[in-house]
Amino acid sequence: MRKFYYGENRCCVFEYDIKNMEERTDKIVYFVLGKFITGVESELARNFTEAATSQMEQLYQLIWKKFHGITEVETALLTAVEERSTSDFNRAVEYLQKAMNEDPQFANDIRVLVQQISASIIQDASALKQIDSYNFRSEINKGIKYELDVSTDDIIYGSQVGDRTVVAYTRYVRQRQDFVKIPVFFATDRKQKDKTSPKKLYGGKRNQTGDLEFGLATVSIPHDHRMGNLERPKLWTFERSEDPTRHVMLLDVKTFGQDKFLTDLRESLKKLKKSDAPDLLVFIHGYNTSFKDAVRRTAQITYDLKFPGQAILYSWPSEANFLHYTTDENNIEWTIPHLEKFLLLLLTATNARAVNAIAHSMGNRALARAINNLDRSQLPQEAAILRHIVFAAPDIDADTFRDFAKEFHKKAERFTLYASSQDKALRASKVFHGGYPRAGDSGQKLVIVDGIDSIDASQVNTDLLGHSYFSDNRSILSDIFYLLKHSLPPDKRAGLLSRTLNNLRFWLFQP
Repeated sequence: MRKFYYGENRCCVFEYDIKNMEERTDKIVYFVLGKFITGVESELARNFTEAATSQMEQLYQLIWKKFHGITEVETALLTAVEERSTSDFNRAVEYLQKAMNEDPQFANDIRVLVQQISASIIQDASALKQIDSYNFRSEINKGIKYELDVSTDDIIYGSQVGDRTVVAYTRYVRQRQDFVKIPVFFATDRKQKDKTSPKKLYGGKRNQTGDLEFGLATVSIPHDHRMGNLERPKLWTFERSEDPTRHVMLLDVKTFGQDKFLTDLRESLKKLKKSDAPDLLVFIHGYNTSFKDAVRRTAQITYDLKFPGQAILYSWPSEANFLHYTTDENNIEWTIPHLEKFLLLLLTATNARAVNAIAHSMGNRALARAINNLDRSQLPQEAAILRHIVFAAPDIDADTFRDFAKEFHKKAERFTLYASSQDKALRASKVFHGGYPRAGDSGQKLVIVDGIDSIDASQVNTDLLGHSYFSDNRSILSDIFYLLKHSLPPDKRAGLLSRTLNNLRFWLFQP
């Protein structure tokens, strides 16, 4: 094992097996990896030749391409980018070294690029010194300038970054009008984790009391946002740190009690009443989702759907870890009574005209059970109605869902189910559950029940796993828009073809 020590305190930055890497190779590779993670593109452009900068970008893209699709590696790299975490940087280093040991061609491709970089800077003593003395921890400190609160009107200089002007922040000020702020009310039974940062406020553990916490989050949507995108810093370009003018970014989180939550929500709906649209849209996220990403996704969906009412997130304690599927399964069962109480609260105490809900993936288990347990006869006459319920890629046993669905028609005006045979995540869930179909499966296993509009989305373009198609694809977002905005049935919505399966009618997206 080889350890690297830098700085006056001789702090160990990372360690790795050196046997297959030459001295200069390892230094350049880890310098490039660290620079791209911390997003110091201006230094690269200033301190290196154009050729060297381009070659370094190619090197990083080569590394990213190798790891793209390997969840645990992507998670380490993304966390290193967002949190500038030394431990996650170390993990990325370990994966990189392992890949080079196991894939000679990959290792050779890296060495070829490193040789080109070396040739570009061999006569540049200052550049060589910068690489040889590279300190990832110092880059983390420099990165503080990207963490400033962009909602304040003050321009801050210096601070913890020494005599360096906060260039990134002044860019935010100049382009302040290049993004819009989307308010997202929320309720959660997650346990608070870190009160110092809105991004880390809630973790993946349960609030053991079972009591809901309420609040209001603010999310930026850039004006050049593309429908269906959840813009974030990209690992394959020099764009490394969050910027509200370019990314869907969690800006702020305020927490308060139930009374203030209801008061503020009523006030928001009162303002919207002028446009005759005092409706609510509740989003229940799926498995492997952090609070931060759930809020961002809620804002993106609301913005893309041009929803005229108020968006609300219900966030249950997903651990946001690809490997913790069973933990999330336990937590989604635990949250069901809390979601039931929350839906009753929205129906009876907000002055809303109607409540709509969209659940994704495992979140459908909680929503389906909560609706199944709802007894509208016990609600006051002035209670809001449940209007549209959307089950998107539901990761719930298909037979269980069919049993629930028999009574759904008594609970809400319209139910819509989106399913896809391209959903690799649901395929894995099916295997995990002994081969029993999921409600989000399509093909011959498509769930078709009276009172539910079943839509086969297999022919639309999807993400890598094909599991977030409801929020990533323009066609499906447009379909949900016409459903929520105009309450149009499937035969009145563009792009849907009527088909039958076992003499039962369903709908198919046109290719």
